Amino acid sequence: MVEDNSEVVMSPPAKRQSLETAGAAKETPRSARPRLVIKEMVLENFKSYGGTQRIGPFHQCFSSVVGPNGSGKSNVIDAMLFVFGKRANQLRLNKVSELIHNSSSFKNLRHTRVDVYFHEIVDKVEGETFEVVPNSDLKISRAAYKDNSSDYYINDKKSSFKEVTRTLKEKHVDLDNNRFLILQGEVEQISLMPPKAQNKGETGLLEYLEDIIGTKCYVEEIESLGEELQTLNEQRSGVIQRVKVVQKEKDSLESAKEEAEVYIQKEKELVYAKLVGYQLLLRNTEELIAKTEERKAEVQKRMDEEKDKWSEMSGEIKASEKECKEKLKQQKVLQAELDKVNSDFKEFERKDIKLREDHKFLKQKQKKLEAKVKKAEQNIEKMLSESKRMSKEIPKTQANIETAEKRLAYEKQKMDKILDSHKDELSSHREKLEKVNLELAPWQNQMKEVQADMEVAKAELQLIEQKELGAQERISETEATMKDALQTSEEKKEQISSLKGDLKAKENDLKKAVESSETLEKEYKKLGSQLQSSRGKVEERKAALHSEQNQNQVVKALMSAQKSGHLEGIHGRLGDLGAVDAQYDVAVSTACPGLSHIVVETVTDAQNCVQYLKKLELGRATFLILEKQRALQQRMESSLQVAPPRNSQRLLDLIKMKNPEEHKVAFYFALRDTVVTKTLEEAQKIAYGQKQRWRVVTLQGQVIEMSGTMSGGGKPRKGRILVGSASKLNSNGDDLGRLQKEAEEEFEVISKSFEMIKEKRQSTKKLIGESEKVIDKLQVEIPKAEMEMEAATQQAAESKKVLMELREKVTLEPKDKKRMAELRKNIDASTKKLDELNKNTEDLQQQAQKLESTIDNVGGEPLKRLRKEVTEVQAGIEEMNAEISKMQVQIGSNEKLIAKAEKEVVKSKGEAEGMKEKVQAAKEDIKMIEEEALVVMENCKKTQDLVDKKAEEIKAFDQAKKKLQKTLQSMKTAEIDIEHEMDEVKSEQKAHQSEKKQILKQIDTTKKAAASTFEEDELPEVPGDEELAAMNVEEIQKEAAALEQAMADMKVDLNAIAEYKTKEQDYNNRVAELDASTVTRDGVRNKYDDLRKRRLDEFMAGFNTIALKLKEMYQMITLGGDAELELVDSLDPFIEGIVFSVRPPKKSWKNIRNLSGGEKTLSSLALVFALHHYKPTPLYVMDEIDAALDFRNVSIVAHYIKERTKNAQFVIISLRNNMFELADRLVGIYKTHNTTKSVTIDPEKFLVGTPQALKVT
Repeated sequence: MVEDNSEVVMSPPAKRQSLETAGAAKETPRSARPRLVIKEMVLENFKSYGGTQRIGPFHQCFSSVVGPNGSGKSNVIDAMLFVFGKRANQLRLNKVSELIHNSSSFKNLRHTRVDVYFHEIVDKVEGETFEVVPNSDLKISRAAYKDNSSDYYINDKKSSFKEVTRTLKEKHVDLDNNRFLILQGEVEQISLMPPKAQNKGETGLLEYLEDIIGTKCYVEEIESLGEELQTLNEQRSGVIQRVKVVQKEKDSLESAKEEAEVYIQKEKELVYAKLVGYQLLLRNTEELIAKTEERKAEVQKRMDEEKDKWSEMSGEIKASEKECKEKLKQQKVLQAELDKVNSDFKEFERKDIKLREDHKFLKQKQKKLEAKVKKAEQNIEKMLSESKRMSKEIPKTQANIETAEKRLAYEKQKMDKILDSHKDELSSHREKLEKVNLELAPWQNQMKEVQADMEVAKAELQLIEQKELGAQERISETEATMKDALQTSEEKKEQISSLKGDLKAKENDLKKAVESSETLEKEYKKLGSQLQSSRGKVEERKAALHSEQNQNQVVKALMSAQKSGHLEGIHGRLGDLGAVDAQYDVAVSTACPGLSHIVVETVTDAQNCVQYLKKLELGRATFLILEKQRALQQRMESSLQVAPPRNSQRLLDLIKMKNPEEHKVAFYFALRDTVVTKTLEEAQKIAYGQKQRWRVVTLQGQVIEMSGTMSGGGKPRKGRILVGSASKLNSNGDDLGRLQKEAEEEFEVISKSFEMIKEKRQSTKKLIGESEKVIDKLQVEIPKAEMEMEAATQQAAESKKVLMELREKVTLEPKDKKRMAELRKNIDASTKKLDELNKNTEDLQQQAQKLESTIDNVGGEPLKRLRKEVTEVQAGIEEMNAEISKMQVQIGSNEKLIAKAEKEVVKSKGEAEGMKEKVQAAKEDIKMIEEEALVVMENCKKTQDLVDKKAEEIKAFDQAKKKLQKTLQSMKTAEIDIEHEMDEVKSEQKAHQSEKKQILKQIDTTKKAAASTFEEDELPEVPGDEELAAMNVEEIQKEAAALEQAMADMKVDLNAIAEYKTKEQDYNNRVAELDASTVTRDGVRNKYDDLRKRRLDEFMAGFNTIALKLKEMYQMITLGGDAELELVDSLDPFIEGIVFSVRPPKKSWKNIRNLSGGEKTLSSLALVFALHHYKPTPLYVMDEIDAALDFRNVSIVAHYIKERTKNAQFVIISLRNNMFELADRLVGIYKTHNTTKSVTIDPEKFLVGTPQALKVT
């Protein structure tokens, strides 16, 4: 019989066992590949399996699981699925905890576990035997718990689902598609698949096959590339539209560009006319500069002679200054040396203070050690004397005891005689007393012993307590010493704090003084610079006044000639005929170079003026002829009708004229339509951002010409036009005189401030010196106080250390404490014992006292007296015995204390000797420091003498230098007079050079403007000197004016050329962008097409293989039927999917959906077997795949499976004998007492009637 809770396993044949064992030791043959097989499974409390149930071993080829319905066959597959990581809902349950077995025999189990044992084998070629690959055993487990958690294990080591999956995939188990596993009803589901999934996440026949073939990996990338391709096509379409728009815009600018080119040609001619006019003016100006140069050379000669004298004197001063600097340098070196010597001396002072404090501290420590030795020796002497005295007292006391004992015996004899006379009377009492004493004697002996022990303990306790009291006295002395040291330390600390406070205050004062000195130094330098600048300004104003007087000289001469009637038609200088607000002075003076022109009525008037100036040799002048400007009147009026651009004003509108009707056209000639703006940014917007060109000037004097060139910057020009009202004619000379006076007053104010700052600077330097001395003194006192505080603190620390040692002694050693505790305990015990003994003998003692009283009364007064004497003698003897015991204890204690004190004396003497040596060493160090400090002090004195001597030498040099400077100043005055004369010449020369510079600047500006607009070869060459001599300035100027008028009348957009070029460039860029977009699109499209082709090729290769094998499998299973996998769309299988068409034997072609249940099963199995052939796996597990088949088809399928198991392991659950009878091993499943068990049978070796073949475990 087999027990219900056990497994029945048929033992494998002995031959097979030996082959497996032998195969494990052999080398795996190269001709066969290893494959993974399941050896067995162990289920613990899993679903219907209670306790631990072993299922297997499974055959390496074909195993069949059989058993009645409801016995738990499918739970075998569920156990595999559980280990392979399936969820609870895939095992027909809601939660993992529901997998735990629950029955009447197994209640409230907390966990379940399934172990699946694998190994790899190599099939033998010659038969069904195999070899186990060495070290290929694999155990995968999974456990689940009541809290719905689970754990994975590989070879009993905790792992994870990911690691388990990876391990099985490495062994070629297809966990992705689960093709190794066909559960109950899944065969029919294949027949119900649509050709292609209708929604994402569903599976059709196309997706099912593509997943197995492996082309599914391309789907996501193809979709991504398709979306990218669509996006790139849309982007390219947008680029094409932008190219068309830009081309249209470019074509619309063609006509405007041509008009602008005509305008530019006239601009070239204007540039040529301007350059020729400027060259003619330049020739005239250079002739005047040559004449001025001759006069300048004469004045320069006299100035050079004066400068030679000045140079000679300056050389002497420089030599003196050089020598003085050398002396200062030497003084600085000596001062640095003096500072170093002083620093060294301070360091010696600090060292000396420290050494003296150390010497003082060591001396005090030496005295304390010597006092300690002396006191210890006195205590030893005292204890020796006391022990000696007691040793003498003990024999005397013993002799006294012997005398007292003799007397006691004598007195007792006398008392006995008296008692003998009353013998009869006392006999009865004595008998009673003896009887009581006999009873009392043991108690009294015991009391005496206890009393004696207690007295000895008290004496010993008193000696130990006296030792503690002696140490306490030393503690008090040490505490007083420590208190004094701490008080000294605290006082020094307060002193240091006070000194540091003083130091900090002085340092703050010094810091403030240094900061003030730095500020004063900066102010000193600043005022020195201002003083020099102011002096230069005064000289500059003098020169400007002189130049203005020379400039106005021509105008004044002409105006004077007109008043006298020699000339007529003169209006005056243009800049004096109008005025502007001060804020526009720089703008007008910069933008209008013609302000210095002299305005006259007619050409004749101008010629008369020129002749007058030549006749009187008054210089040159430029004239502006009003009758020649009448042609500008109409143009001016039309221009004034046009409003200036936003954020700007026309300069002509800002000038306040004395006679606008006559002079406005003159100003228009000089200014034209120039506008003014506040900032350069606004000027650039107007000059470059408008269709109409404008000449623009900023309030700061930056000018942008109509040609686009920009000038300005540097020192702004101003004062060339009147500021304020137009009535202030000829006020410039007065203004310059006023400015010169203001400059002189400013110079005086700055001079006074400079002298005041100079005095403050000297006083601050003096304060810094005094503060540094006080700080040096404090920096010496603070370290000294710190050393004294450190010494006091060190003494306090030493006292504290000694105090701790003494307190340790006061606290007594552990053995003394222990002994005191024992003694006190013994004394308390003895006291209690005596009390107890007295209590126990209280009745006997009272009886004895009564009897003794009775006996005492018998003898009368003589007997009482004798008894009293006997009692007194006995008490004296006892007292002397106690005294002897006490002295003996004291002698023993003294011996111990003396030994300890002698050790302490030896130690303290050694320390005192060491301290004496340290004191001597400290003395020698102090002496050495004093000798070294003396040398440093002498060096300090010598260096100080050298510093003082050098200071006297520097002072003498300063006085000599001042005398030379005074002489030099007188020479400077003479030189200034010559310089004034030279300034007059230079001023005149400067005026001509300025005019020349202005002309050259105008030439340069014109050339730059032309260069920014035209290429160099586009402009005509400027004529040479001979050609220029034949030309007339006025004709050239008229030609330029005519060109300007013609250009002004043209309404062109000069930006059209730039805009056309910009649009042309934009068009080219757009075309390039289109080309780039096309290249990118083509690249993605090629990649997209290549990927689709690769997917199609790989899919069709696998599809054809599977379809061919399907046809073969179906024909084999059905013995004559036919089946095909067909593409719905033959051009692209991925659009419409795949149709599974079947022709059962002797029937027409049908879609698989239209077949009967058995036919669907056969068709689906044919497809499954075809897929197995396409991509084999080492394991196949099937659950009742034959349920819908008749016996004939079951037999065909079973024989096919039997054939396939030669190179794979099949585990099939089946109830059909046609199937399981072909199995190599049968795993029987049965259920008893609500618990599933298993029995494994090897059909080949199972013989009816031989129970020995059964192995019960």
